[in-house]
Amino acid sequence: MNCTYRRTCALPHGFKVEFILDGARFDAKWSPKMPHGKRARQLLPHYQRERNAFLSSTGIRTLVVDL
Repeated sequence: MNCTYRRTCALPHGFKVEFILDGARFDAKWSPKMPHGKRARQLLPHYQRERNAFLSSTGIRTLVVDL
């Protein structure tokens, strides 16, 4: 049985990201569209903090590799 778990987080500069865990599938949906360049670099630490908090809240042991 698959269960969907989701959370929307506000990021700086008016961005939001919705984290979705559906069974074994993890996704992040940005609003507005995911930024690039300088803005993306500015948001990265905020995104990583929220992503890690989301994954920790699931109670599932995970390994995250950022490339």
